[in-house]
Amino acid sequence: MSSLNLPSYEPDRPFTVLQSETAVNVALCGIQGGVIGFDTEFCEPEQGTGDVETEVEGEIDMWSKAKLCVVQIAIPSDVFIIPVKRIKGNHHFSSKDTGRSDVCAAFPLELKRVVQSQEVVKAGVGFPIDGKIIFDAVGVDTKNMVDVGLLTKFSNVEEYLDSDQTPLGLERCVQDVLHSKMDKTMQKQRWDGALTDAHKKYAGLDAQASLEVYNAVVRRASAAAMTIPRGIPTDWYSFDCTQGRPTRREKSYEGKDLSWSAKFCTWYQSGRFVGYNF
Repeated sequence: MSSLNLPSYEPDRPFTVLQSETAVNVALCGIQGGVIGFDTEFCEPEQGTGDVETEVEGEIDMWSKAKLCVVQIAIPSDVFIIPVKRIKGNHHFSSKDTGRSDVCAAFPLELKRVVQSQEVVKAGVGFPIDGKIIFDAVGVDTKNMVDVGLLTKFSNVEEYLDSDQTPLGLERCVQDVLHSKMDKTMQKQRWDGALTDAHKKYAGLDAQASLEVYNAVVRRASAAAMTIPRGIPTDWYSFDCTQGRPTRREKSYEGKDLSWSAKFCTWYQSGRFVGYNF
């Protein structure tokens, strides 16, 4: 689907910048379960150096030098933008805590709880990078992450699925699922200074879009009598981040981690979609 004639994707709820630990803790204390949109913004690193065995290891090495600046959380009624690089509070981190000198000013306790909670589904994209950056900055593991790019792909294999499991990007998900287009021109901006209105809109929209794509895919799957996550193995699109590395949330097939494979996909055979049968 071409994005040329699609409407721009815009905010549909308040975007609230939380400037202190107290404000964050009050805003997030009610999030005890369910699904949230989740994203981070950071200062991008320079190309990594050193010996690495694989392309993935090279990317991890490079992104280990990124600086966490902002965390965004979307709920149905609001989007919370948390500038952890500049936040005011008492829970400070130092190089003694993480081995780094460029860590967050503070990482509020309620934010830590939500990030670590297995009861709170965090819908977004790019989680291997987000989880790595959060862990490196404050030593916190991110749990129960759903990649909406993978979820979208697996829930509509007739249109998307091919021989690999490369996630769709958020821009593509918004285009195909929400029938809107996103403006990604702010993506390369600096995030460690004061946030402008443009920064706030860009950051908030990513979290809002992640939540809305998740909800729309689940509604679409339900209407097609396909239950998510029961129908599609959750370890195909859900992750935990442990010690900064993504791991599948469930073990499948003789205890081994399972990535998507056509041989295990009953609705995709001989290179074509053959229908759901759950």
